Amino acid sequence: MYKVKGYRDGYYAFVQVKFAFLNRLIPGIITVPPDSIIMDLTIKIGIPSRLSRGNYHLYKNEKLLEGPVTSSYIYFTGGQGGLPGFGGTFIFEPELGVSYRINIPAAELKRS
Repeated sequence: MYKVKGYRDGYYAFVQVKFAFLNRLIPGIITVPPDSIIMDLTIKIGIPSRLSRGNYHLYKNEKLLEGPVTSSYIYFTGGQGGLPGFGGTFIFEPELGVSYRINIPAAELKRS
C-alpha cells in the first residue's frame, strides 16, 4: 500500500487508496512504469458504515482497466473530534474470471 488519504464530510467519508508495485526494468531496452491500483471510495457513515460508491483504476502491463468496487466489510470510526479510522475488505473484477480482494487493516486516515 502506497498511500491512503481522505476526509469526512457529514455522513460521508471520501477515501482514496493507492497501491504501487516496483518498476520493472527490461535490460537494455526501457523502464516499464509501475503497475498500480487506485481506489476511490465513498463511505456512508452509520451503524454499520457501508460503501456508498467505489471505483478502481488498475494500471497493469501498460493497460488501464476501470470499474466498480464492492465491499463485504468496512471499518470506519470517528472523524469529528480527531482523525477517523478506516479499513475493510474490497473486491473488484477487472477481467472475466479474474478478481482482486484487498484487505486494508484498520488504521488512522490522514487528511488529504
